[in-house]
Amino acid sequence: MARITGYPPEFHLARLAKEAQRDRVRGVTVRGLLDDEGRILLLRRAARDPTGGDIYDLPGGQARWKREGVGAALKRQFHSKTGINVAVISGYLGSHDHLSGSGKRYRQLNFVVEAKAITPIKLNRLEHDAYVWASRFDLRHLQVAERAGYAIRVHLNRRGR
Repeated sequence: MARITGYPPEFHLARLAKEAQRDRVRGVTVRGLLDDEGRILLLRRAARDPTGGDIYDLPGGQARWKREGVGAALKRQFHSKTGINVAVISGYLGSHDHLSGSGKRYRQLNFVVEAKAITPIKLNRLEHDAYVWASRFDLRHLQVAERAGYAIRVHLNRRGR
């Protein structure tokens, strides 16, 4: 797994995409962790979601990784899920490979993002039915997707929280 500290310049993001292609990953998903003064934005998957409803996850989704850069995909997906525009991708929290229901290998790339402004959240109700700004304490009481939980723990450990 690639390790990037601090701001990941585009060439690092391109390297992550090349590593996924080299590893014969079928697709890439991108997730962004937005930390607003110790509270992390999480979206709750809609009950009808085939990947597991009523579970909280970081905002993001499928990258068009053969047609767009990882950074562009993250900014597009984050905005489409929340209505918030990403100003800066400020850190890399690692990746996880997982198999889809059809047995295809996907890679999830997790990043820390900073927003241009914290605007009211706009959810696509077909995908997510709620959101929460979760503190470290709140996280203990939420059902969080495993891959998101790992990224959150990495982030909190780096921040000393």
